[in-house]
Amino acid sequence: MRTSVAINPDGPVATRPRGLVVALTLFSAVSAIAGGVELIAAREGNTFLPPIAVLGHTPFRDFFLPGILLGGVVGGTSLVCAVLTWRRSPVAVDATLLSGGALTVWIAAEAAMLREWNLLHAVYAGVGIALLGLGIGAAWRSGVARHRWVVSVTLAEGAGFLAPAGAGVLSATSGLGDEAQAALVVAAGLIEGFVLGAGQAWALPIAVRRMRFALLTALGAGAVWASVMTVTRLGGSAAVPAMLVAVAGIAASGVGLVGIGGAQWIELRHHTRGASRWIAWTALAWIVALPWSFAAAPFVDEATPIGANLALWACGGLLMAYVMALVTWQGVRRLG
Repeated sequence: MRTSVAINPDGPVATRPRGLVVALTLFSAVSAIAGGVELIAAREGNTFLPPIAVLGHTPFRDFFLPGILLGGVVGGTSLVCAVLTWRRSPVAVDATLLSGGALTVWIAAEAAMLREWNLLHAVYAGVGIALLGLGIGAAWRSGVARHRWVVSVTLAEGAGFLAPAGAGVLSATSGLGDEAQAALVVAAGLIEGFVLGAGQAWALPIAVRRMRFALLTALGAGAVWASVMTVTRLGGSAAVPAMLVAVAGIAASGVGLVGIGGAQWIELRHHTRGASRWIAWTALAWIVALPWSFAAAPFVDEATPIGANLALWACGGLLMAYVMALVTWQGVRRLG
């Protein structure tokens, strides 16, 4: 297969199969934009669309907004990626990752919300995964520190988030007591922190003691989850004064903002003079990224199957991880 070279101003060149990326993204773009227009034009459903009743498990009342999301976000990112890749843009690798991620998340979320899986889902999921694979491969070969960071941290946090998300879903459906649920979620938060810390330590452009960095990140994440669960328990008790709950909430917010970055600072301060700035950048990253982790909330309820529930929360976690990786990269650049 013929390959091409895309120049990135942040580092060395990246080699990748340009023609295949263009073909896949054009296929995705045409399909998504046409499908979006169809959803918008026939917002109440027609012969070619599923019945409006399939939206009963979603916050949508017709197909208008899903059509906007499908055509504008999925189709738009795919079309932009095709153009940038064809023109050998410096940001073509980033566009490939974004378009592949958008299509994959859309298909996973659609299948989970509609509670069905069909051949078209499999085809478009394959296209999305292929684009992600091509983007990750190109990012890895590029030698660009930003690519390495964004890919590693997104994958690490996306995978790590499955632990507390799964713990929350499973504990809520298994009849565990409140204390046991809280303990399970905090333990899962330790796992999330360790996986995130390992991914960050591996991708950092400065040398750190990776295991120590990962363990400190786990402790910081555990502290954050413990504070969240404490406030949740206090807020759910009628015997606890509202003022105490408010104070605990403020304290938990502080722990949430600086817990992980502060824990990582303990290791970073031995390797760079700019370590203190990392706490602020990490806090900003969580402020911007964390709301994306709740993207699944409007689409799940007590009747949602466990598989669909986990898939939707995984999509939210992946969105959060990507945004967090983009913001924290700005902090990494300033560590030196």
